[in-house]
Amino acid sequence: MAKLAFHSEDSFEVIAAAGGIPAMLVAMRRHSSNFKLQQDGCLLLGKFAQIKDCRKAIDALRACEILVTVLHRHLEHARLQCLSCRALSKLVECKQLDVDGCEVASLIPCVVNTMEHHRVNGNVQMEACRLLLELASPQSPGMTENGDHYATNVATNCLPAVVSAMEQNSSHADLQEIFCGLLAKLAFHAEGVSEAIAAARGIPTILA
Repeated sequence: MAKLAFHSEDSFEVIAAAGGIPAMLVAMRRHSSNFKLQQDGCLLLGKFAQIKDCRKAIDALRACEILVTVLHRHLEHARLQCLSCRALSKLVECKQLDVDGCEVASLIPCVVNTMEHHRVNGNVQMEACRLLLELASPQSPGMTENGDHYATNVATNCLPAVVSAMEQNSSHADLQEIFCGLLAKLAFHAEGVSEAIAAARGIPTILA
């Protein structure tokens, strides 16, 4: 399916119209240990989420559950971690994934686990932080009413991993930009987050 989809831009709409997206999700759930299938599935989900005519065919909650399973089951595979985080980011960015419906409380520790396991892998860190940044965006579904709660949750669970990743990848300017953007978003969303950033050594790390 991946080869057919990337043959031309129209192929994605054709696959979606033919019921390819739900069929793909079923295959990903049923064969969760198959690395190649999960890799192609994550790649396709990220692309489908960006195409307006394809989004309505995505069961976002089911997709989220499958992508989180990918993060858990294929922790050693850096590329698959990148693709899963990227697909989740695209679902949030395109407002397909409701932050509350995705059960952020369980998603955040999973992303932290990925960041901690691949501390010096800049690509993994970038995709994981982009996902957290999308979740922290005021434009994300659920953020208007629940932003403070989410920011506090992130501050409690993610800040040490984010600061550690900043320290481990200090030479990557683009990555540092994303890290600082994430910290800024969180700091302005809830009381106590700025203090939590400081407590996690965030200030000297930013200045470095």
